[in-house]
Amino acid sequence: MAANAVESEWKVELLANLKNYDEIFIAALTKDVDAHTRSMLQIVEVVGPSLTSPEVSARQEALRVIVGVVDSLKRDTLEEIEVARLTDFFVNRLQDQQTLFGLTIKGLLALIHMKHFQGSSGVSILDNLATDGFVHSLTRQDRLNVYILFEMLVDRFGQDLEKMGSNSLMRYISVMDGEHEPRNLLIVFRTMVKIVSQFEIDPITETAFDVVACYFPIDFTPTVQEDVESKLKDTLVAGLRRCLTASPKFAKYCLPLILEKLQSDSNDAKEESILTFIALCESGPSVRTVVEEQITSLWISLRREVLTAPTDSIEDAAVKALTSLASLLASGPQLGVSSCDQFVTTVLNDTDQFLRKPELQLQYPTGKILKAVAMSSKAACDKIANIVLPLNVKLFMVQLRTEERLALMNVNALILQAMAAVGGMGNFEPDERTFVAAFYQSLLTETPQNMITCMAVSGLAEMLKLKGFLESDRIDQVCETFMNGMMDYENSGVVDEVTRFFSVAGRVLEEIYIYQKLIPRLLEYIQNREILPLPSRLIDLVQALLRTPRANRSPLFLAKLLDRIQFAEEKGPYVPTMKMYLDIIATYVEGIASTNEAEELYHIVLFPTFRKAIHAATSKEISGFQDIAVLQSLSRIYRWIISRLDHDTFKKLLAALDEMYLSGDTSYRHFTGRADNLGDKLLPSAFKPLEVMGRQTEPKRQTK
Repeated sequence: MAANAVESEWKVELLANLKNYDEIFIAALTKDVDAHTRSMLQIVEVVGPSLTSPEVSARQEALRVIVGVVDSLKRDTLEEIEVARLTDFFVNRLQDQQTLFGLTIKGLLALIHMKHFQGSSGVSILDNLATDGFVHSLTRQDRLNVYILFEMLVDRFGQDLEKMGSNSLMRYISVMDGEHEPRNLLIVFRTMVKIVSQFEIDPITETAFDVVACYFPIDFTPTVQEDVESKLKDTLVAGLRRCLTASPKFAKYCLPLILEKLQSDSNDAKEESILTFIALCESGPSVRTVVEEQITSLWISLRREVLTAPTDSIEDAAVKALTSLASLLASGPQLGVSSCDQFVTTVLNDTDQFLRKPELQLQYPTGKILKAVAMSSKAACDKIANIVLPLNVKLFMVQLRTEERLALMNVNALILQAMAAVGGMGNFEPDERTFVAAFYQSLLTETPQNMITCMAVSGLAEMLKLKGFLESDRIDQVCETFMNGMMDYENSGVVDEVTRFFSVAGRVLEEIYIYQKLIPRLLEYIQNREILPLPSRLIDLVQALLRTPRANRSPLFLAKLLDRIQFAEEKGPYVPTMKMYLDIIATYVEGIASTNEAEELYHIVLFPTFRKAIHAATSKEISGFQDIAVLQSLSRIYRWIISRLDHDTFKKLLAALDEMYLSGDTSYRHFTGRADNLGDKLLPSAFKPLEVMGRQTEPKRQTK
């Protein structure tokens, strides 16, 4: 009797909650279901009369309670049979009044999260959702929940939905077609990409494409600050672009759309069309045949957007598109003369007039076109370089105006950059390659130095990246020209380009050439200028060579620098000279790549010098080693070597320093020092790494 009374009381309380929805009661009810003291079937049975009531409000109240409980349950509470029955229950509710649709979708979303939800139930949901739903007239949030539900089913049960063939796509189209809310479109586009890329889309491929193509290009201007800050429009644009290129089967519909929008007066439409084409090309060989059919129209349109670009961003996009186009044509198996080779021939023929007629002022944008196509493959690059570089040199020689000469040099610079990027060497005859290199070298001695000289140096740097393009004798001659003239160049641009040339040399030339020939030769030039003004530009060249870490560096030249610093003499040489050589050593030391190299530099640089340097720095006698700039450079060298020493070498150094410390020679472990002696303050900072490393090597004291 008591149990019946409790049960009756529970039913009364549940029915009362239909009218006065109480979240506390719903939470208690959810707890009971999670604990399996109540079941969802019991709840549905109790509220059943309300679910079949002719009053919509009564049905809504009952459904709200059921959804409230299901939405709060743990993922593993419901068994498979319970999930299936509840799914059928909610699917049947889809046929009810539109005002109940939002709650029904919320309930289905909760069920899909359940551990025991089955893919077959997902198929049932999609069938009824598209047939009996009122999606287009729902509120924005309810429509969003429908799209979320669709995406969850695709993500969790793709294999089950795949069995539906193109029906799954048709269901989705019927749900999302006509959506206009920007935030909803984010998930609409995302889910469309997943469906199109995973499921069969024939025979409704064109329909699917048209449904998303109607949004192209995105015409949306955010007005809410939150949308502006979150870059909602950019995200929408990118999402739609992925939709239009989600399947290779879209290509034959996408290309005509792209070409149509490229004729638009809207710059946004043009730019987005080009970016969409780039994305389409990324689909690979599967879309090549379709692209080949439109190659002439694409070339005309993209060429126009580079030569007469309305904006810089459109020009940049068109240049990238040309590279993508040529790369696509070069991809996959080729029969006979490749379509890429044919395209390169067309490009060369159509742009030849722009190079030969400077009055058109289209040489530089033409160079961008040629570089873009050359970047697509080594074969394309070789073909373009073989024709364009010698042609431009010959055209340069007959031009008198500086502007036209610069334009031609700029074109060659772009081609050389492409060659360096793809490893192209051109199919040059030896005399043609010599002709081009000699021409560039001849420009170095022209006076006064100007932009053409800068371009010549830059071009030689690009040639240096191409292994074997410049003969070793020519490299010697060019380097000697630079070293001999560096201190006298009046044009700062030329100075910068020469420094960049030596930086490239440090990366690409053989170590033996750098360390046994270039650096010693530079040091000879520097040694002859050890008085003011110091040869700072030559020092920059040495440092440019040393900044790139190399596997087989040679430290032999350091001994000569240490001699010039005169560590054996406590006063040292002229202070600026000391610092000059110390900075060169520091640049080399900062390239330490291993503990073995650190140990080698410990024996060559640190161990032979640190005792003398510390004595001189802490001496009462005035010394160059007490100058703050010199001390900072010394500390920089010592600190870098010490921090990379192995344990054994470090212990040797620590012992040597401890010996000096105990005999009163140095206060390296103290960072106060004498107020009147900078050496006593600054030089010990070089040994700061020893504090940490020392503590790590000290044996632990045994406690009694």
